[in-house]
Amino acid sequence: MESSAIELGYRDKQHGAFFRDLKRRVASYLDGRDGRVATPGIWTALIGVAAVGIGSYGAALSGLALPGWSLALYGLAGIAPLFLAATGGHDAAHGALSGRSWVNLAVVWTVFALMGLDGRLWRLRHLGSHHVYPNVVDGDIDVDESWFARLSPHHRRRAHHRFQHIYGPLLYTVVLLHAVYIQDFRLLFRRRLANMRNLGPSLSAVFSVLGTKVVHMGVMLALPMALLPQAWETVLAVYVVSQAVMSVLFVLIVAGTHVSDLARYPASGPDGKLAGDWVRHQFVTSVDWSPENALLVAAFGGANAHVAHHLLPRISHGHHVALSRIVADLAEKHGMPYSRTSAAGMLAAHWRALRLLGSDQAGRLVPGGLGA
Repeated sequence: MESSAIELGYRDKQHGAFFRDLKRRVASYLDGRDGRVATPGIWTALIGVAAVGIGSYGAALSGLALPGWSLALYGLAGIAPLFLAATGGHDAAHGALSGRSWVNLAVVWTVFALMGLDGRLWRLRHLGSHHVYPNVVDGDIDVDESWFARLSPHHRRRAHHRFQHIYGPLLYTVVLLHAVYIQDFRLLFRRRLANMRNLGPSLSAVFSVLGTKVVHMGVMLALPMALLPQAWETVLAVYVVSQAVMSVLFVLIVAGTHVSDLARYPASGPDGKLAGDWVRHQFVTSVDWSPENALLVAAFGGANAHVAHHLLPRISHGHHVALSRIVADLAEKHGMPYSRTSAAGMLAAHWRALRLLGSDQAGRLVPGGLGA
């Protein structure tokens, strides 16, 4: 599908009875609690993950650990930022970690910088694009057209895409490295990101991206290469492996909630309008996996309770188990198309979607399409 200058929007501006009931039930649930922001348990988990990461990093570089263990501890410290992002960084990006905006912004920048990403830029695209128009071409930057993988049935299908369900897992290992060293710089200078227009790099944005790379490379590469007893090539190899592990985990737990044969890919009409309203769109394009499993919600920052998160993005994932029960109850009452599966089911549905998107049967993933 060709990029369009037409402004996207939803044909129906009313959210309907479901959303009214949802807001009423959520307000009742939050009444008497600590509010929508992170619970003490979330803060404890965030501090715990940070302690593990800092402790592992310090033990590895201090020389206190045996040479063989120092690399293992360095590798553990290398993947800790992903769980920091899941535990607190994602909530902070939505203003849901703390009631103080400066705390949220500081956490976003620091946590994503350790991953190698500019948190300011990630927050811009996540909130301004993905959450507004998930799975919509020219609306959701996460399904931007790519030569390597076809992530929307509305994109051109290339011959090699028929194998993407086979090479996809290998491709996922380099997604984060690409984002750190290539994508951030490309996005920084783009005038348009999906539905967002008239962008462009300010001086502060340039310094933010450069600062991110300095922090990441200094902490994750320069200091370990200087202080660890192993050769720099060995340290670099462990760094690449830790980045690959983070990348695969990040892609699967996030992409599997939208790139799924249980989700759909709506297209806008000639006037740029999407059928229905924003609320139903979140149901159609999102998939929950074990959303009432408190352990998985805690480990992955509520990514598995994705429908509740998309409907109520400014509420911390510490409330997602309860919110998912409310969403499921009201979805049944109001006949909303709620897709829910297990963790294994999510991975299988993601793999099936990759295979479908690489075939001439991708129309099944369009609302009203063959098999939809």
